[in-house]
Amino acid sequence: MKNKFNYDDIFKDIDNAFEEIGYVLQQEYGNLPEEMIKWNHNFLENFANLIIQNRANKAELELPGKFKRNNLTNVVILCRKHGVLPYYISKVIAYKLLFDNSNPKALPGMGKEDLKEVIKYVTDLNYEKELIQLIYQHYQKIKFNNYIKEDRQKVKLLKYAYKLGFKYEKKYKGCAQCVLLAMYDVIGKNNSDLFQAASGLSGGMALCGDGSCGGYTGGILIMGSLVGRRIAYLESGDKKAQYRSYEMAQKLRDRFIDTYGSVICSDIHKKIFGKAYCLKTKAVRIQFEEAGAHRDKCNSVVGTACQWITEILLEEGLIKTEGNKR
Repeated sequence: MKNKFNYDDIFKDIDNAFEEIGYVLQQEYGNLPEEMIKWNHNFLENFANLIIQNRANKAELELPGKFKRNNLTNVVILCRKHGVLPYYISKVIAYKLLFDNSNPKALPGMGKEDLKEVIKYVTDLNYEKELIQLIYQHYQKIKFNNYIKEDRQKVKLLKYAYKLGFKYEKKYKGCAQCVLLAMYDVIGKNNSDLFQAASGLSGGMALCGDGSCGGYTGGILIMGSLVGRRIAYLESGDKKAQYRSYEMAQKLRDRFIDTYGSVICSDIHKKIFGKAYCLKTKAVRIQFEEAGAHRDKCNSVVGTACQWITEILLEEGLIKTEGNKR
């Protein structure tokens, strides 16, 4: 891999990862023990040295086996637990894979093209599909674009949207409605009728699990409320608005497919729980909660959906990074 990177920007990413690490460790443990602060500094100093060595074209560095759950992987798991999008930590993991000169084809038992399986192998992540996807996206961008400079205000807004979605799903439950609540905060206006109409979309529609994920349907609703076919223009067709709405919904669908392989609630359950739940009975709902549904699993899906919806709205010029409450 040719070294055409902007290393100053990379070190800024490392600094931001350090902030994420410090914040989430404080959320988990309160005042940080001295050994944790020392671990943070040592890790990031060693990682910076790794980059400097690579920049100086010194001897190739080998990937030191699987990451262990007491370092970066553990920290991203804690981020998930506390409703924090580990944007920069995930990027540091992607850098680590690249700067360690690890060749995915050389990892045992991994398919040549299946980079996500490689990431699962080296991080020991499995059911945390959103984290695997985030690392994968960073890796792809860095590897094939020789680093893409971050719009840090945009990242701040994405992290805010994720945090809101995670928080509201944890507190109120009902994926579609919680997506709407979070996005109302992001865009600065709400629609109480739309919120009420989304009630029956919970649990894969009517709690049955065989319909679309509420993160997906809620996203389509909020985007369609901003750009979609309107009654006032129905006689003329309003096709431009209609097809723009389709295109935005397709963008959200693609993100769900890339991450979970499906937009169907029960399929997503299998990816993040290992099994599907039909939530019509109280007994199953209890099992669902005991499996961590609103501890970190469905919360993460909703938070991630809000992140994606915000990305799409930014791409479409429907919201700006400036002026948001965050």
